[in-house]
Order: sequence, then C-alpha cells, then structure tokens
Amino acid sequence: DRRDVELALPLPSHETLFRSLCPKEDPANLTGVLVGFLRDAPTAIRLSGASVWVTWSGMKLVGDPRDPQVLRSSGTKKTSTDGQGRFKICGLPLGSPLTVHTRFHGLERISARIEAVERIMVMELEIDTAGIGGGE
Repeated sequence: DRRDVELALPLPSHETLFRSLCPKEDPANLTGVLVGFLRDAPTAIRLSGASVWVTWSGMKLVGDPRDPQVLRSSGTKKTSTDGQGRFKICGLPLGSPLTVHTRFHGLERISARIEAVERIMVMELEIDTAGIGGGE
C-alpha cells in the first residue's frame, strides 16, 4: 500500500545561509559571497587545486544626496578549489562589477563578469584544459 505524504521542510533564510558560509564576516557589513565549482569544459570533470579569484574596481556615491561623497573601491579576493572542485569567496562588495578569474596548471582565464547584487551568488565555472595537455 503506497501513500503520498506531504512533508514541509523549513528553508534557512539568506542571512542564515550567509552566516553559515562566511562566519568570520561582520553581519553589519553588507558583503556578498560567491560559491561554486570549477570544471574542465570538455570532460565536465571538477578540477581540484585550481586558483579562483575575484577583482573589482568601482565607485559609488555615499552620504547626503545634496552633497554626496565619491567612495572608490577596488580589491581582490582569492581562494583555491577543494578536492571536489568547489570554492567559496566571502567579503565581496555588493553593487560592484566583479571579474572572476581562474587558473589551472598555468592556464589562466577570465571566467565571468558579474554585477554583485545578491548576498549569495552561485556559479559553475569552466576552463578548457585541452591547452595543458588534455585535462586532468
């Protein structure tokens, strides 16, 4: 005898997820996190030990709208993929254009350009390892 059962599972809020992903980040600072994985484009094999970094440069107006101040911001955050090709980069500025770079065994690529508007961003990145001898 088979019966359908409805099960309601609670989902954590974005803030709860953010705090679990980036426990060292000050919750008062509105920053974002980029999580994802890097894989070989032709084979879809996830790549461990690859470098992933994010750069940004921009400006925004802050303060009194009648006399705003220009705040310039630029920076870089870097990490490496784990054994399953996963990565996580915390502390990314919201509202800034970001460039995501990858490097695997000397092969470097700009993998994505994104506007950081979400507190939690998820990406699948690819790099074609054929240029380094057919992949890993």
